[in-house]
Amino acid sequence: GRIEAVGWGEGLVATGDAEGRVVVLDTSTWQVLDELTLPHQVESVAVDPHGRWVAAGEEEGGTYIRDLGTKTTRELARTDRRPTAMAASPDGTQLFVHDGSFEARVHALSTGAIEATYTCGSWLTGARWLSPQLIAATGSDGFVLYAKGSSEAQLLSDPEGERYPSYEWLG
Repeated sequence: GRIEAVGWGEGLVATGDAEGRVVVLDTSTWQVLDELTLPHQVESVAVDPHGRWVAAGEEEGGTYIRDLGTKTTRELARTDRRPTAMAASPDGTQLFVHDGSFEARVHALSTGAIEATYTCGSWLTGARWLSPQLIAATGSDGFVLYAKGSSEAQLLSDPEGERYPSYEWLG
């Protein structure tokens, strides 16, 4: 099917398609390591940096975690909106998820609990943890940063590039 989302990890890539299929590939051989099917179209995918799990969000609001060692899948969270952007934390214990609302959340993978909530001024389309304390995202408002300890985003540039970085808020 038509690929809707891609997530990259160390030596792995995961794709999600319009039919709900998630395929995990080894980037050294391009062989399929695992695959699963979600109930609806895949909207976003994230890969654990250590290759232990893959996360995928589907258009009806479900966020799923696939353990690549045991080949088991569980639902991590559910909202009434589709997850449009997600990213795995550097240590692989948390997942940043934006679900098409004006909030993004960080979930603990062990419990699914929400550990942080960030206010978003836009629809996010991509995200990546830059460090354990900093998440970068792109969306309709441009490029934004989220820092632990702050619930507000720092807008670095709008789509026309009219704003400039100010890192003072990082402390």
